[in-house]
Amino acid sequence: MSSSLKKTPCNGCRERKRKCSYEQPCARCIKFHLECVYTVMTSPADIEYLQELEYIKQIESMQQEISTMENEMRTLKLASAQTPPAAVESKNSTANDSYVYHDYPSPVSMNIPDHVKPPRYYYRPLHDHRHFITNHQQYDHWLDEGSCSHESERAIAKRKSIKATISKPKESEPWTLTVKNGNMSIETHIKSYDDLMGHFKGMVSTCLYQESTSKLPFPLSNEIFATKSSIEKAFSIFIWRKYGKSRFKSLTKYTPVILHYDPADPLVKLEPTENIANMTMRLVFTYIQCLHLKTLYLHVPSFVRLFMIDENHFMKSPGVMALCGLICHQPCKHLLDIIPLDALNDYGHYYFEQARELITDQFDQANLDTMMAYTFMSVFQIKTNNDNEAEKYLSIAERIYNILLPQYKFKDGVPQSDESILFARLYRCLYHARSVIHLHTLMNQMFKTRSSRPKIFHLLETLNDTDIQIYTATDDSLKEIQFIKMKWYLYKLRESIKEGGRYISAQDLPSYVGEFSHQVEMAMRHWYRNILPPDFQLKLPLFQDDTSDIEFFTNLELECGDSPIPLLLRLSLYNEYLIVSKSYLPKDPDHDNLTTDKLLEHYKTMRQSPRSKPSVQDTPHHWLKIVDKIKHFRKLHDGNSTEMDDDYIKKMIQAIDPSKLNFNVLQSAHTSIQIALNTVRLVQFLLSRDYSCFLDLRWIMNSWEILLRAARFKYQQPGDGEVTLDKIRANLILCLNIIRDQLKLSRRDSSGSLVDVLEQEFNSLF
Repeated sequence: MSSSLKKTPCNGCRERKRKCSYEQPCARCIKFHLECVYTVMTSPADIEYLQELEYIKQIESMQQEISTMENEMRTLKLASAQTPPAAVESKNSTANDSYVYHDYPSPVSMNIPDHVKPPRYYYRPLHDHRHFITNHQQYDHWLDEGSCSHESERAIAKRKSIKATISKPKESEPWTLTVKNGNMSIETHIKSYDDLMGHFKGMVSTCLYQESTSKLPFPLSNEIFATKSSIEKAFSIFIWRKYGKSRFKSLTKYTPVILHYDPADPLVKLEPTENIANMTMRLVFTYIQCLHLKTLYLHVPSFVRLFMIDENHFMKSPGVMALCGLICHQPCKHLLDIIPLDALNDYGHYYFEQARELITDQFDQANLDTMMAYTFMSVFQIKTNNDNEAEKYLSIAERIYNILLPQYKFKDGVPQSDESILFARLYRCLYHARSVIHLHTLMNQMFKTRSSRPKIFHLLETLNDTDIQIYTATDDSLKEIQFIKMKWYLYKLRESIKEGGRYISAQDLPSYVGEFSHQVEMAMRHWYRNILPPDFQLKLPLFQDDTSDIEFFTNLELECGDSPIPLLLRLSLYNEYLIVSKSYLPKDPDHDNLTTDKLLEHYKTMRQSPRSKPSVQDTPHHWLKIVDKIKHFRKLHDGNSTEMDDDYIKKMIQAIDPSKLNFNVLQSAHTSIQIALNTVRLVQFLLSRDYSCFLDLRWIMNSWEILLRAARFKYQQPGDGEVTLDKIRANLILCLNIIRDQLKLSRRDSSGSLVDVLEQEFNSLF
């Protein structure tokens, strides 16, 4: 017992002013069966001593850095005396460099645009249009201090336009083994699945050639390095195409309801209830404070300085009128403070007509105002389900864009004007409108022909907002900068998912699906906890559903009080996992009854009888189509004939084994259901906040589909009382109510066709 404790009574004796024996526990606490607690307060002298230790530690660190810098300067002087001054980099010599600065590609060609090299410009090698996509590590350090990138080059001297740099060669850091509290901890410096699999293969290949390998307690062979068979290659292509098809359907399946607004009544004569100029001003600034952060189609300071100077200016601007028409077709509840709900469509049509009348006198003028007007008018027509008119307006906007590109493109070393910054942001809207029209065109084909599939997969690769150049300007607000960073982090999430599936190898389809889902989950965990900065994360468990509702919503109240970004990032992460799960989880319990023997028997029957057009619900035909694809793949990659013996066909069908692709066998099925349930809770919280306008109905629609599949299988995880059929049913009702309320609030699906379909699906199961 320390002397300080002997002089200080325990808390119980001190509060009740009783004599304390200063023991642990004291005699009084033992007598009355009380908890004996001593509180020891640090004195001011102790605090001063701790601060002094911290200062000494900082001084030692600074001295070490100064010593390192002196050594580097000494080395640089020796190197400069022995080598010509070619190592000194000059900005003036970049004219003859192999890298040139490019700006925006032609929107007509719709090639994948290059990305910006933060903060103000970007570059790529000549004739390389995918440099930034394949080398996205260049912007890692710009994202945040939480990023895992490290600088390999740093400047140690700079004078005017000349600077000297020291390059540090990339070399693998050694692993460290430490023992803490009796437990061993290994720090590996592995930051991606690519690094992990590289180290793993290196260790295994080393073990293969060691004499003591045979003494290991587990078998070790080089089978994992064998060339993949045609079946394994086909499984890889099959899973990735299913994933792409699932993403395509999540974007397009509910497009008529989620995207299209009810048209205005042409017979209604609009009579504004207040001054139209005042209403226009309020609409624009309401949009800037809310849904502008979701799209970032404007550079707000430039837009205000160029178009919102005074009433006479913005009321005669076709771009501002077109923007107001588009704003009236946005799912923003804050607009109801300006215009009544039942009049929003009419006001949207009014502003669109005003923009069309103003643009009539300026259609031959190529400037930012006309480009902005035609772009927003095109998006307005898309939202009112008139793609033919949207295509016409968009074509004119693309022509104006090509005319203005030489004038407003970014130039190295030249200060950017307000017009050039706004021009870059407007291109994002232009690109998005073109992508949506392409999607609508492909929706009509919907994988019906082989020629449409490459277009779909290419479009999905280039559709993400982060594939379009986006950068921060010096006068962007803090919220805008955070939302720009959020888009970059979401791009890195999708890249992590792709990287996580590169090294998957399995002998059958169920094992491949299990490995794929596991790799995706691990990639998401690593991205969320190691790539995202702490202020973008939620402290709630990532893939568990054992948190009570009270604790769940209390934590959300504490962490998402002001900023919606942590909540939106968690919802986006869950949505990506649900899209992956939809690609392989069965839709109907009939798959359980389809065994390998039945599928083989069905194949023999189909081979002996002429082919007939199967029904949509013909499950065996679905899997036999995959057999035909594997045969075709084997012919192309193995050089064999499509005529294969029965043993190979049987081996192929056994590898497919569709009976194991169900909710009772797949481990990832339980995780997907938990994520769907958590998504519903997160959406409930989002709708209770002021920033509920950021809700994407596709989040709740994907949760609905996963829970609906689980209900069809009457899913119940053994030993888990948290996920029951009653809970799934209750969350399906919540999803249905959320969808109904949101569609009513945003004036979409006035006929109620989607809600009727969802109710029929629900009533057929419960």
